[in-house]
Amino acid sequence: MKNLPETAQALINGKRTFIGLLFFPISLFPLAALLTYDSSSMPQIQIPTTASTNWIGPIGDYFSFYGYSLLGLAIWIIPIYCIIIGCRSVYGASLRPKSIIIWRISLVLSAACLIELLAVNAPKIQEIQSFINIENAGGAVGFFITTKVLMPLFGNIGTSILLQILLVVSLLGAIGIANIKAFLKFLYKWAIGS
Repeated sequence: MKNLPETAQALINGKRTFIGLLFFPISLFPLAALLTYDSSSMPQIQIPTTASTNWIGPIGDYFSFYGYSLLGLAIWIIPIYCIIIGCRSVYGASLRPKSIIIWRISLVLSAACLIELLAVNAPKIQEIQSFINIENAGGAVGFFITTKVLMPLFGNIGTSILLQILLVVSLLGAIGIANIKAFLKFLYKWAIGS
């Protein structure tokens, strides 16, 4: 009976690791879909589907097309985040999805808005935008929030400052203050050599 809590904890950790091992390959799907997206080969919605050049198939084309349409280049946060979740779950870490979901959504939205604002004066973003064949670098979300709401109210500089603050606060909230403290403590110990 004394070992029951340890056994239960080992089972829970084993279950998390097993789920993580299943989730990690799945987390690579959004990355593969975006890397192999070809805007000229967008299949029509039909069954059976037309041939797709995307490694994930027509689902990868749809994910990429609608992701770029909605969030623009900020859609690249999704595969990065999925890979982080996959790695964390392999090591049995708790994912705490309910506690920081607002920060994660805020991070993606503020990134889409900031990319939309930066696209006005950044030729490299405009090149990527034309290569992917999307109308707005920040997608529909970035265009509406940045161009239609914030820029008329705050101007370019005010909107830039506001979006940068929102991005940093969202990033801190999504990572978690406790995780940042632990990382800084690790860096300090590493720097002094103990």
